[in-house]
Amino acid sequence: MKRVKLTEFKVKPDDFARLDRVTAARLKIGLDEIDNIRIIKKSMDARDKGDIFFLLSLAVTLKTDKAFDDKNITEYAEEAPYDAPKAKKALK
Repeated sequence: MKRVKLTEFKVKPDDFARLDRVTAARLKIGLDEIDNIRIIKKSMDARDKGDIFFLLSLAVTLKTDKAFDDKNITEYAEEAPYDAPKAKKALK
């Protein structure tokens, strides 16, 4: 299995319910080749009231090792959580 990160992915609000299908179409693969989709980042662009869309970053787990030639599709590795340093006692 292979994980890829899909960035700057524009999705219309009506298509959000069919995210698996529009993601497969964007990746140019079959729906059966997708194992899992996780939303990493989601924002809405409503600057043009006639053209509102979500702008997504997705982590997509594929069942195959397909290669992609697109700057917005990259290999994805889960980042380790950040452990903040412990605060020192305040000086008196």
